[in-house]
Amino acid sequence: MIVVGIRKYGRIDNPDGTYDMTRFFHLWFLPLFPVGAVTVTGLDEQGSELGHTRSARPSSIVAGYFKAWAIPLAVGLAALGWLELEDTASELGFVLYGIAAALIFFAAPAWIWWGRSGPGARKIAAPIVAALALAALGYVYTLGMEERERRSRYDIEAFLRAQGVPSYAMPPSFP
Repeated sequence: MIVVGIRKYGRIDNPDGTYDMTRFFHLWFLPLFPVGAVTVTGLDEQGSELGHTRSARPSSIVAGYFKAWAIPLAVGLAALGWLELEDTASELGFVLYGIAAALIFFAAPAWIWWGRSGPGARKIAAPIVAALALAALGYVYTLGMEERERRSRYDIEAFLRAQGVPSYAMPPSFP
Protein backbone atom coordinates (compact mmCIF):
# COMPACT_ATOMS: atom_id res chain seq x y z
CA MET A 1 0.00 0.00 0.00
CA ILE A 2 1.38 3.38 -1.01
CA VAL A 3 0.44 6.36 1.16
CA VAL A 4 0.57 9.69 -0.68
CA GLY A 5 -1.16 12.99 -0.19
CA ILE A 6 -0.86 16.47 1.22
CA ARG A 7 -0.20 17.01 4.91
CA LYS A 8 0.85 19.88 7.16
CA TYR A 9 4.32 19.86 8.75
CA GLY A 10 6.63 22.38 10.38
CA ARG A 11 4.55 24.09 13.05
CA ILE A 12 5.96 27.50 14.07
CA ASP A 13 4.13 29.38 16.86
CA ASN A 14 3.39 33.08 16.46
CA PRO A 15 3.30 35.58 19.37
CA ASP A 16 -0.44 36.18 18.90
CA GLY A 17 -1.38 32.54 19.66
CA THR A 18 -1.70 31.42 16.04
CA TYR A 19 0.78 29.14 14.32
CA ASP A 20 2.06 28.64 10.79
CA MET A 21 2.43 25.30 9.04
CA THR A 22 3.63 24.33 5.57
CA ARG A 23 1.60 21.95 3.44
CA PHE A 24 3.79 19.26 1.83
CA PHE A 25 3.17 16.58 -0.74
CA HIS A 26 4.21 13.42 1.12
CA LEU A 27 5.03 9.81 0.40
CA TRP A 28 4.61 7.48 3.37
CA PHE A 29 4.26 10.57 5.59
CA LEU A 30 7.72 11.86 4.64
CA PRO A 31 7.47 15.34 3.08
CA LEU A 32 8.81 15.59 -0.45
CA PHE A 33 8.10 19.19 -1.51
CA PRO A 34 6.08 22.13 -0.16
CA VAL A 35 2.84 23.00 -1.94
CA GLY A 36 1.56 25.85 0.23
CA ALA A 37 1.26 27.20 3.75
CA VAL A 38 -1.44 28.05 6.24
CA THR A 39 -1.79 30.14 9.39
CA VAL A 40 -3.98 28.29 11.90
CA THR A 41 -6.07 30.68 13.98
CA GLY A 42 -8.09 28.22 16.06
CA LEU A 43 -10.10 25.01 16.16
CA ASP A 44 -13.75 24.39 15.37
CA GLU A 45 -16.18 22.23 17.42
CA GLN A 46 -14.87 18.98 15.86
CA GLY A 47 -11.22 19.88 16.51
CA SER A 48 -10.40 20.74 12.90
CA GLU A 49 -7.97 23.58 12.34
CA LEU A 50 -9.32 26.92 11.14
CA GLY A 51 -7.09 29.36 9.31
CA HIS A 52 -6.10 31.00 6.08
CA THR A 53 -3.49 30.43 3.41
CA ARG A 54 -0.29 32.43 3.35
CA SER A 55 3.19 32.30 1.87
CA ALA A 56 5.44 29.65 3.36
CA ARG A 57 7.94 30.63 6.04
CA PRO A 58 11.45 29.24 5.48
CA SER A 59 11.66 28.17 9.13
CA SER A 60 8.46 26.16 8.76
CA ILE A 61 9.80 24.43 5.65
CA VAL A 62 13.07 23.54 7.38
CA ALA A 63 11.21 22.33 10.48
CA GLY A 64 8.91 20.21 8.34
CA TYR A 65 11.76 18.48 6.54
CA PHE A 66 13.98 18.11 9.62
CA LYS A 67 11.34 16.72 11.96
CA ALA A 68 10.23 14.15 9.41
CA TRP A 69 13.51 13.13 7.78
CA ALA A 70 16.08 13.33 10.62
CA ILE A 71 15.28 10.02 12.34
CA PRO A 72 14.98 7.88 9.15
CA LEU A 73 18.14 9.48 7.81
CA ALA A 74 19.97 8.82 11.11
CA VAL A 75 18.93 5.16 11.07
CA GLY A 76 20.10 4.82 7.47
CA LEU A 77 23.45 6.49 8.20
CA ALA A 78 23.96 4.29 11.27
CA ALA A 79 23.27 1.19 9.16
CA LEU A 80 25.76 2.37 6.51
CA GLY A 81 28.29 3.09 9.26
CA TRP A 82 27.84 -0.39 10.68
CA LEU A 83 28.29 -1.95 7.24
CA GLU A 84 31.38 0.16 6.62
CA LEU A 85 32.94 -0.89 9.92
CA GLU A 86 32.13 -4.54 9.32
CA ASP A 87 33.54 -4.59 5.78
CA THR A 88 36.58 -2.34 5.78
CA ALA A 89 36.95 -0.91 9.30
CA SER A 90 37.62 2.54 7.89
CA GLU A 91 37.18 5.88 9.58
CA LEU A 92 34.13 6.54 7.39
CA GLY A 93 32.10 4.20 9.58
CA PHE A 94 32.81 6.34 12.65
CA VAL A 95 31.98 9.50 10.72
CA LEU A 96 28.63 8.04 9.65
CA TYR A 97 27.90 6.97 13.23
CA GLY A 98 28.79 10.45 14.46
CA ILE A 99 26.48 12.13 11.94
CA ALA A 100 23.68 9.71 12.86
CA ALA A 101 24.19 10.46 16.56
CA ALA A 102 24.12 14.21 15.88
CA LEU A 103 20.90 13.91 13.88
CA ILE A 104 19.21 11.98 16.69
CA PHE A 105 20.64 14.43 19.23
CA PHE A 106 18.98 17.37 17.45
CA ALA A 107 15.86 15.61 16.18
CA ALA A 108 14.44 14.40 19.49
CA PRO A 109 14.20 17.82 21.14
CA ALA A 110 13.07 19.33 17.83
CA TRP A 111 9.88 17.31 18.10
CA ILE A 112 9.13 19.02 21.41
CA TRP A 113 10.75 22.41 21.18
CA TRP A 114 11.21 23.62 17.62
CA GLY A 115 8.48 26.05 16.68
CA ARG A 116 6.86 26.05 20.12
CA SER A 117 6.91 29.14 22.25
CA GLY A 118 7.13 29.30 26.02
CA PRO A 119 9.49 27.97 28.67
CA GLY A 120 7.58 24.69 29.15
CA ALA A 121 8.91 23.20 25.92
CA ARG A 122 12.49 24.11 26.85
CA LYS A 123 12.15 22.52 30.29
CA ILE A 124 11.05 19.27 28.66
CA ALA A 125 13.65 19.38 25.89
CA ALA A 126 16.73 20.11 28.06
CA PRO A 127 16.85 16.72 29.88
CA ILE A 128 16.18 14.90 26.61
CA VAL A 129 19.10 16.67 24.96
CA ALA A 130 21.40 15.85 27.88
CA ALA A 131 20.38 12.17 27.99
CA LEU A 132 20.73 11.74 24.23
CA ALA A 133 24.09 13.48 24.21
CA LEU A 134 25.46 11.18 26.91
CA ALA A 135 24.03 8.08 25.26
CA ALA A 136 25.36 9.00 21.80
CA LEU A 137 28.81 9.91 23.09
CA GLY A 138 29.01 6.71 25.12
CA TYR A 139 27.95 4.61 22.15
CA VAL A 140 30.40 6.21 19.72
CA TYR A 141 33.19 5.96 22.32
CA THR A 142 32.45 2.25 22.84
CA LEU A 143 32.51 1.64 19.09
CA GLY A 144 35.82 3.47 18.83
CA MET A 145 37.38 1.46 21.65
CA GLU A 146 36.23 -1.84 20.14
CA GLU A 147 37.64 -0.85 16.77
CA ARG A 148 40.92 0.28 18.31
CA GLU A 149 41.25 -3.02 20.16
CA ARG A 150 40.49 -4.99 17.00
CA ARG A 151 43.06 -3.02 14.99
CA SER A 152 45.74 -3.39 17.65
CA ARG A 153 45.12 -7.16 17.72
CA TYR A 154 45.48 -7.22 13.95
CA ASP A 155 48.70 -5.17 14.14
CA ILE A 156 50.18 -7.53 16.75
CA GLU A 157 49.32 -10.60 14.66
CA ALA A 158 50.77 -8.99 11.51
CA PHE A 159 53.97 -8.10 13.38
CA LEU A 160 54.33 -11.66 14.75
CA ARG A 161 53.75 -13.14 11.28
CA ALA A 162 56.43 -10.83 9.86
CA GLN A 163 58.82 -12.07 12.55
CA GLY A 164 58.20 -15.68 11.49
CA VAL A 165 56.17 -16.77 14.54
CA PRO A 166 54.17 -19.90 13.63
CA SER A 167 50.36 -19.61 13.69
CA TYR A 168 49.96 -22.09 16.59
CA ALA A 169 52.04 -19.76 18.77
CA MET A 170 49.90 -16.68 18.02
CA PRO A 171 47.72 -15.24 20.76
CA PRO A 172 44.10 -16.33 20.48
CA SER A 173 41.75 -14.07 18.53
CA PHE A 174 38.61 -12.92 20.19
CA PRO A 175 35.28 -12.67 18.38
